Amino acid sequence: MAERGPDRTEIAGRQSRPLRLLRDFTSNIGRHAPARGCLCALIFGWAATVVVPSAGHPLSLQECFEGGDFIAHAAEARDNGMTKRDFVERLVADVYLIQAFPPELRWFVVDPEDAEFLQSEASRVFDSPRPPEMHRADFLSRCFDR
Repeated sequence: MAERGPDRTEIAGRQSRPLRLLRDFTSNIGRHAPARGCLCALIFGWAATVVVPSAGHPLSLQECFEGGDFIAHAAEARDNGMTKRDFVERLVADVYLIQAFPPELRWFVVDPEDAEFLQSEASRVFDSPRPPEMHRADFLSRCFDR
């Protein structure tokens, strides 16, 4: 087996048990492509329900602008050949990792509604391809309306 670099889920040299279990489980499904999509949906759904339920925190102006930058970068990744599936899988993994931190230390995905909003907006980038700045402007409009 080829030598692998450090696992990005390791924090300060230690890996939490849920992240280790997730890594071990997902490393064995690489040859089962349809299962990966189901797994991503399952993980995202689970991650969205694990957080303390709330009515959704109001997004600040800074959060909306940073989210808009994220969406523009998603469009750039799409333009550079990244598939929707790969992007969403990475987003779900990142959301899962972010939710390991207390809500007050999280960026944007403080609650399940934020995670769902961000995934929905990222999916739009791939479902309706347009220039990155158009996606960013649309995202900002919807973000300010939340």
